[in-house]
Amino acid sequence: MGGKLEKIVDAAVSAVCPPMFAYGSFGSLSATECVSSVILAFFFFLLMLAVIGYGLSILSVGETLMFIIFKNKSDGDNILERKDEEEIEEEDEENDLEELTETEASEQEKSPEELSSEDE
Repeated sequence: MGGKLEKIVDAAVSAVCPPMFAYGSFGSLSATECVSSVILAFFFFLLMLAVIGYGLSILSVGETLMFIIFKNKSDGDNILERKDEEEIEEEDEENDLEELTETEASEQEKSPEELSSEDE
């Protein structure tokens, strides 16, 4: 049983990795062993892509942190404390709402005589 599994894994690795790392071949496998080695090769390939993607994500995060530190040291500009466009829009909407409620409150405080004199 161990010999068959070893041949299947060798064939799968030879399908995914460069020739200098693999030493198996599909020639000495039966049909079911060949199909199982292709399926195993597919999952080896996905695993290899996940490892490469993880490495690239670590590299990208490192470059981002380097940029933030460089920007802070060179210009004194802290990018992490900047406000987004959405936050600025929310503040503008809150300010507009406050102004509207203040004007409504001041109009309600006026007496009816003042309102009629303003209309004329």
